[in-house]
Amino acid sequence: MLPVVARSLLADPAGHGPGPGYSGLLRDGLECDRATPLNAALGEEGGTRSWDDARTFGFVSAGGGKWFSQGLRRPQPGHRINVYIPKVGYVGIGEVCGERAPFADAMVGDGSVRLAEQQLVGSYRHQGDENDPDVAEYVFPVRRLKTVDRADAVTAKGIFALQLPICRLTNAATLAVLNTEFFPEQAGR
Repeated sequence: MLPVVARSLLADPAGHGPGPGYSGLLRDGLECDRATPLNAALGEEGGTRSWDDARTFGFVSAGGGKWFSQGLRRPQPGHRINVYIPKVGYVGIGEVCGERAPFADAMVGDGSVRLAEQQLVGSYRHQGDENDPDVAEYVFPVRRLKTVDRADAVTAKGIFALQLPICRLTNAATLAVLNTEFFPEQAGR
């Protein structure tokens, strides 16, 4: 069972709490449901990705090799995602609202916006990605619940900051900080 602070983080902004749990197995064989928050590291180095794009169009992406993109198979619609920019901090919390797709095919927003056709800051390209799906950038759409600019990123001493593309976030102290900073109206519930 998740600590109370984690469950309060998952309550939607209207205070209704998480919906019925999605149940599925993660790659490591451990059970994961929609009530288990996930952490997404959004690496911006080299100009491949941009928080500005992700925030504007509502998505998270990873790629450049199988190790990076295979984690994007984990999130399913309904999963909560905490977005972390390495060396910057946490910049957003959202909910997965669609399936993973290669960048060239990714649809975002209400499902009618082709991401590759938009004016973007990041390139979302990797050497050899046109011929090798293991190298391609993959995207999943995210409904933004709360986001901040890089300058207002949430950081704290001891906060969970693993730079894996996607992993479960079960650190109670980090969840408490994120809950307080992103949803102060719900803190203490």
